Amino acid sequence: MVTEAARRVAMRFAEGLANSIKERYIDNLENYYIPTIINLIMTEYDIELTGRVTDRRARTNPIYYEEEFEDALQNYNYIIIANGKVTLSVPETNTFNWHQGRLKIIENIVEGTIGKFIEVDEEQYVSLFTKRPTTQPFDKDVPIKERIYLLRYTGDVRRRWKSTYPKKQPVEFPFSNQPPIDIFASANDYVNENINKWVEEAIRESNKEMVR
Repeated sequence: MVTEAARRVAMRFAEGLANSIKERYIDNLENYYIPTIINLIMTEYDIELTGRVTDRRARTNPIYYEEEFEDALQNYNYIIIANGKVTLSVPETNTFNWHQGRLKIIENIVEGTIGKFIEVDEEQYVSLFTKRPTTQPFDKDVPIKERIYLLRYTGDVRRRWKSTYPKKQPVEFPFSNQPPIDIFASANDYVNENINKWVEEAIRESNKEMVR
């Protein structure tokens, strides 16, 4: 017959083991697996975004926003603890914080663009249409000369450009007619393939520690 004291000891052991598993799992995530997740996403960013731009004049080149994107990745809330349960959250296009800094242009790129567009700054916009832009720039906090707008390259815009800048070629938006680009897919695949192993690893390590 199991005594009350024995039951209390068993409950304390089980509670201690559960806490140890949770702490070990969080520690492994923070020190090993989340850094790998970030590296996978940054690799996709370089391959799928910066690697596609060949026009050096393009001001929407993702290479100019890479540092801010990585900072946002580092600040993402990967570990969610609720009701005693630990959940690993991996960024996706619709959950990532694109409103940090100047990342709106990167959100625009990964969501895909239908049609051909050109890049113009605010001064060029005013020169073409003799009025201020009615849409928001991708970054309204920078000086007017640096504010970027995308214009659909219609026949009207083409005629206006040739009339205003007869000796200058417009800068085509590098991701015109581009379907969505999922730079988070490989990281999510990596987690889906390995998360059960990570939990089992935390259990094994905690069991060994409790036995010692």
